[in-house]
Amino acid sequence: MTTIVYDHENKQIAIDGRLTKGGSTIISDSHIKYVKNDIGIWFFTGDVCDQKGFMSCYDKEEIQQAVTYNASAILVIGKEVYSAYMDDGYFCKMLIDHNECKGSGELLALAALDHGESALNAINYAMTRDMFTGGKVNVYDIEKGEFI
Repeated sequence: MTTIVYDHENKQIAIDGRLTKGGSTIISDSHIKYVKNDIGIWFFTGDVCDQKGFMSCYDKEEIQQAVTYNASAILVIGKEVYSAYMDDGYFCKMLIDHNECKGSGELLALAALDHGESALNAINYAMTRDMFTGGKVNVYDIEKGEFI
């Protein structure tokens, strides 16, 4: 899976680079898990093959009844940060005004944030116990509008 960390106080998002297959094989530790498009920057957890379909639901109001995606994201639009997910066939986004973590290492990472760690260090902490979190960590600074 992956771990995504949004540090609300410092306005930074960190995401690891581990890509796995079948729950037991590491495919890559430098996979890029974010997508920039005309909507914003999407930081994904879940199945890579579901990302495009998930993003295509962004502006649809009707139910996507037969569609289920194993994906969710933290979405940056300008300087605003949203949790993006599917619920009962609807695409949902919720403005985030607090620390938020997604993915297999989310509880470990959130605990690290609670103890004052940065987004980067929260990912590094999750790596110590979550086998699906690892590799290169990318950090996006929302105020600067760039990866640091």
